[in-house]
Amino acid sequence: MRRWKQRRQVRPEPASWKHGLWPARSVERFVVSFPKSGRTWLRVMMAVAEAGARGEAPEWVVEEWLGSEAPRLNGAPVLFTHGLSVPADEPAAGMSLFLAYIGDRRRLFLVRDPRDTVVSHYFQETTRRRRRVLPRSTSLGSFLRRADYGIERILLFNRACGGSLRDDPGPAMLLAYEDLHRDAMGSLRSVLDFLEAAPVGDDVLRSAVEYGRFENMQRLEREATYDEANKRLVARHRDDVESYKTRRGEVGGYRDYLSADEIAYVEERIAALQPPELGYLEPGVPPSVSAREVSTRS
Repeated sequence: MRRWKQRRQVRPEPASWKHGLWPARSVERFVVSFPKSGRTWLRVMMAVAEAGARGEAPEWVVEEWLGSEAPRLNGAPVLFTHGLSVPADEPAAGMSLFLAYIGDRRRLFLVRDPRDTVVSHYFQETTRRRRRVLPRSTSLGSFLRRADYGIERILLFNRACGGSLRDDPGPAMLLAYEDLHRDAMGSLRSVLDFLEAAPVGDDVLRSAVEYGRFENMQRLEREATYDEANKRLVARHRDDVESYKTRRGEVGGYRDYLSADEIAYVEERIAALQPPELGYLEPGVPPSVSAREVSTRS
């Protein structure tokens, strides 16, 4: 949960980099993650903190933030992005090019254990997505072996993030989903400081963490509180918890879903592809503090 300080240099922008999903150069702050890494949870807590800074009702600002791809924090947009990792037909190289394109700007990388991520992503694609490409009958075992959706897609995205942290010049911070579980208030304070939010007191941070509790998030989703504003926090099938955005919120829950053979396959892929600086070479072990702190280089 420490900032990465990188040397100042800007990569060239050849015409071939143009892409319909790339953000305007005027956007200077980003939250980058693979799907199902805790981004909506973090977004809601940040929104409540922003409401405290503005002196507005949390419900109003949460609605605003859930309805916008780039909500305003302290007056300037923060773009929440999956960095081209979602389109199944997007070449893996596109993820690195996207991150290089925003590499001179302020970026928060949110990461999660790939073992848990792939299970949550499976339910996202087979039970939540409105325009479903994969049939709900798709097995988890076949899903995690698919190059366009499964564990390799996650790991290639992680490699792209690791390369951006190592090589790109802009201010960057690495935050683990597991850190949010361990110390939500401390993690949130670090995120707000890094993304240049307006200062708020501990009482506001406590309110934000309380609002973002799993039970409250799942209640909001079940009751479809923000249904009119957006579709991010709405249960697809209210009697099926696996269709919820706030599905289980656990660390290590993948063991309840994967067979021994499937776990062995996932472990083999992680050993081959996961960048060490992003952690998770061992189950449940996020990036270490030392791996998240890099001195300025000339």
